[in-house]
Amino acid sequence: MLAFLVGIVVASLGLMMVFWRYEVLQVEFLDLNFDSVHSTRTLLKTAILMTEVDTELRQLEGDFSGETLNESRAIVDMAVAYEASGQYYQPQQQEEVRERLQGLQADMAGVQRAYEQEGARPSPEQMEALRGDVRRISHQLENMERNRWGMLSAMNQELRDRMEHNASLAVAAAVLLLLILASLVWSVTNQMRMERLLVREKKTLEREVEQRRNTEEALRESNERFRELADLSFDQKERAQVTLASIVDAVITTDGDGIVDYLNPAAESVIGWQHGGAAGRHVGSIMQTTDERTGRMLPDPVTELLHGNSGEDISTGVRLLHLDSGDTIVIESSAAAIRNQAGRAVGAVLVFRDVSEARKLEHELTHQATHDSLTDLVNRREFERRLQLALESARTNQATHTLLYLDLDQFKVVNDTFGHVAGDELLRQLSKVLQRPLRARDTLARLGGDEFGVLLEGCDSEPGQRIAERLRESVAGFDFHWDGRHLGVGVSIGVVSFDGRTMSLADLLAYADAGCYIAKDRGRNAVHVYHPGDADIARRHGEMQWLLHIQQALQEERLCLFAQNIVGLKPDTRDHSIELLVRMVDRRGQVVPPEHFIPAAERYDLMPAMDRWVFRTALSRLAELREQDPDIALTCCINVSGGSLGDESFRGFVQQEIEAFGVPWWMICFEITETAAIENLGEVTRFIREQRERGCRFALDDFGSGMSSFAYLKQLPVDFLKIDGSLVRDMATESVDHAMVEAIISIARATGIRTIAEFVEDDATRACLQRIGVDYVQGFGVHEPEYWAGREPVVPRFAIGGGEPG
Repeated sequence: MLAFLVGIVVASLGLMMVFWRYEVLQVEFLDLNFDSVHSTRTLLKTAILMTEVDTELRQLEGDFSGETLNESRAIVDMAVAYEASGQYYQPQQQEEVRERLQGLQADMAGVQRAYEQEGARPSPEQMEALRGDVRRISHQLENMERNRWGMLSAMNQELRDRMEHNASLAVAAAVLLLLILASLVWSVTNQMRMERLLVREKKTLEREVEQRRNTEEALRESNERFRELADLSFDQKERAQVTLASIVDAVITTDGDGIVDYLNPAAESVIGWQHGGAAGRHVGSIMQTTDERTGRMLPDPVTELLHGNSGEDISTGVRLLHLDSGDTIVIESSAAAIRNQAGRAVGAVLVFRDVSEARKLEHELTHQATHDSLTDLVNRREFERRLQLALESARTNQATHTLLYLDLDQFKVVNDTFGHVAGDELLRQLSKVLQRPLRARDTLARLGGDEFGVLLEGCDSEPGQRIAERLRESVAGFDFHWDGRHLGVGVSIGVVSFDGRTMSLADLLAYADAGCYIAKDRGRNAVHVYHPGDADIARRHGEMQWLLHIQQALQEERLCLFAQNIVGLKPDTRDHSIELLVRMVDRRGQVVPPEHFIPAAERYDLMPAMDRWVFRTALSRLAELREQDPDIALTCCINVSGGSLGDESFRGFVQQEIEAFGVPWWMICFEITETAAIENLGEVTRFIREQRERGCRFALDDFGSGMSSFAYLKQLPVDFLKIDGSLVRDMATESVDHAMVEAIISIARATGIRTIAEFVEDDATRACLQRIGVDYVQGFGVHEPEYWAGREPVVPRFAIGGGEPG
């Protein structure tokens, strides 16, 4: 964290330096321009030359000679050369000066020619024309100089304004970075303070535990010392009292009848009695204690020790001590007998200490460990502990108890609509609503999320069902208000009553949870009561058991793929197609049929994970086959569940995996069930169009099982229709099935879609399908599925498989 803060500071200073350096460079650039302007002498030299030309012209009027004319023309040539080096003029201005100077040069040449040819002086008109040209060029050069200085001054002012603006931005950025730095420092400081607080609390607990051990050790040591004190002389007794006075724990010594003869300062401080007032009184009159749990009055430890039968030292543990001031404290105490040389008890010593603060902290920690922080209800761990105790009491005492498992309906709507803060507030308010119909000894717990549990001790099934109905009505009548809006919620409840019959805690919770979900399946906001032999509960419970086995199989990759051939019935059919069927392999290596685990995987949303495993494994196997035979022509039909079709990330997964394995798109044919297609029509249609553009093909599986099959066919651009096996199996003998299959074939032929008939189990059905024009057939009568990829089972045959998970 320190390195991060240092990095922030360095970045801030670096940013400020960048802004500052940028402004300096701008100013330096501006000064450079001015220096360049001042350094150039082109204009000045040109003006001087113009003056010299003018002088020479005047001399021409007086004494015009060829030599003088040549020198003047040389001067003009120098002016032209200086003009050519005028790199700071604008192109247009340079051109104008050049033209002027060239004209002057031409005039001078004309004068020279006249002189050479005629030997006469130039006329006054010629001389005036030359001087006029010199004046115009000088005037133009002055204007150019003024324009240049004006332009550079404007540039200077603009750059300085920009420098001031950027400097302001740099200051603002620095202030913002300093604010962020201050916020981070405050956050780190606050976190460190909380960590120090937690460490201090931990050390306090450890210190209390250590003090308790020290006390017990001190008590044992005190017992030994006090036995020795019984036979000491008066002087030795005085020295012993001095020693007792220095002990941190409270110490009271009595005679053989329990009469107080000494209190050390710690005892005086705890019980509020001075030695002078307590001496001669019975210890029971100055120390009244009660049981912490029941509140029952307890005898003082000295009386228990001196008049008990065991004669052994006693440790009373924790009890409440009632003081004369009306306050109550929690103490830990122990008593030991003082014996003479003959072994007879001649007195007792009582050692105790105030543990109120430690006890309070212990209670707080226990409460936090056993209660939910949001609702302050019993948490799942404590609820299961109490439920286990109820199971044991049901077995030993022949009692009957009832468990309620509650799951809120539409709670996700509250979170999605109002946010999680509103959801937390709803749970807090509902916790109070759920407590109202319950009895004082009933336990209400939050089991997690929006799930609650209720333990009704000593309650039979019928009263438990009535309480469950009252809870359902209370929740249904509760109107949740948030941010000026309101929303009602419901609750589904599973009810299980249990007595002395054998039932584990896990089974009890599973039955209650299954009953709750059955209530949801039947329309929500309902109560389902479990009865022995309940078929719905048994089915649900079996699915929940399969859930764990499916998760373990996915983690351990105990899945495999079987392939079943899809055979063409027309003579020109040349392509080779297979359908991939997923199977589970148990720990014994046997195949688990799909009807055992697929329903549970669909119910508990595990099919998307299984779809991804199937797709990746299929591509891996296809890549191996292409390495062995690059010309292989094989189409793999892969089933895709509705959960994957509704997952946007699945489309990216398909493209990524196909590109990674280098398998051609045309080798993949996705099979989508009619039900999944209708439930996610928009997503399915988009998925089909995207993948078909890349070369994949699609088959609509179980076609004909729904009443709306034909209505949706025009919206789904598929390549194949797989006629539902329930229509194909008996079509050779059932006329209605035969007619429906013919109708499907006619519709498919009209739309240009090829047909595949499933569940072809005999030659008669195959021949019938061939007559009415089915394109492909598939089933046990055509080809029995065989192992293809994944975890290889012991017996790689479809018909032989384990019925139970390993």
